[in-house]
Amino acid sequence: MARLRLTVLLPVIAVLITFGLWQWSLEKYESRLYPKAEKNALPVMWTDYTPVPLEIAGAINVPVATFGYPLYHLLHDETKTRELIALLVGVAVQWGYLGFAVDTRKTLRAATMLGRVASALGFLFGVFILLVTIPMHHVSAFYKFAAVAWSLLICVHFITALSNRKFVPELLL
Repeated sequence: MARLRLTVLLPVIAVLITFGLWQWSLEKYESRLYPKAEKNALPVMWTDYTPVPLEIAGAINVPVATFGYPLYHLLHDETKTRELIALLVGVAVQWGYLGFAVDTRKTLRAATMLGRVASALGFLFGVFILLVTIPMHHVSAFYKFAAVAWSLLICVHFITALSNRKFVPELLL
């Protein structure tokens, strides 16, 4: 059996980095809303400003962040906790899959109908990420570039997975 080092390590690192970037973004966002550092005061303005650290966290995790759009909602008091937890769970799953794919990249897989369907759906997910992310507002060109890169990597991964499945009799037992 393959050792699953990255399957465990990547999600932990990604969640810690994402949470750290979110915390930094929260500080930047609140300093923009409350410039005099009075937490109990009324905000000077309402803004849909997305701090750069949160954009970086989104760019690192585009497949998950696409479902959390717009990202600045993660900084509002009423949505902060539950959406942040959902984002971090999604980040852990995303990077867990990525680590698993790297850890088992040399493992032969049987050509099954389920594998073909999963690969086709994965390819369509990559196209979906591209189509949804490009017209987004409140994100920078850096985020959109990262979305294009993620989309291409997802599509290439699943096309490769679809074409690399071989008939392996011993895996059918």
